[in-house]
Amino acid sequence: MIEAGVAVVGFGTVGAGVVRLLLEDGERLAEAAGCRLILRHVCDIDLARPRPAAVPKELLTDNADRVIADPRVSIAVETVGGTTFAVDLMKRLLGAGKDVVTANKAALAMRGPELFEAARRAGRSISFEASVAAGIPIIRAIRDGLVANRLTALTGILNGTCNYILTQMSATGAPYEKALAEAQARGYAEADP
Repeated sequence: MIEAGVAVVGFGTVGAGVVRLLLEDGERLAEAAGCRLILRHVCDIDLARPRPAAVPKELLTDNADRVIADPRVSIAVETVGGTTFAVDLMKRLLGAGKDVVTANKAALAMRGPELFEAARRAGRSISFEASVAAGIPIIRAIRDGLVANRLTALTGILNGTCNYILTQMSATGAPYEKALAEAQARGYAEADP
């Protein structure tokens, strides 16, 4: 079975979820995908903060350059967020020959063309389905499955966090603050949205 080294950069709610999935369900993922994903690094600015996922200490780093320079890493999962550091990081990762996976809506909205051009120049891919429609594989379906169609618009609430909050508000009458707190408690929303 082929193997791919993975680094997760950003260890908040989303990053911890990815790490937990790789560590706890790695064998199941390998069987389903035909590729064994090996966690090589978990990079975060604050390694002392308590985390919801236990990670072997040798995988932890606060040095993104270590991730960028590691030839064992072929896939980098960016969960940092924002548009400045995260975009610069993704461009450096792509330039170092790594494919990038991101759920960073802000980076894609504000600097998407720049990221896609960096990926094209490096001959790498940037995968971003996790950034829309609560991770539903809608981008691939539209790009590959509907290639002969001319879509002019797609309307809806295509964000899982917003969908959950709005459903709670309309179905139960919960105020926004309560619905947000519930979404955070369930891990649907970042602790600091």
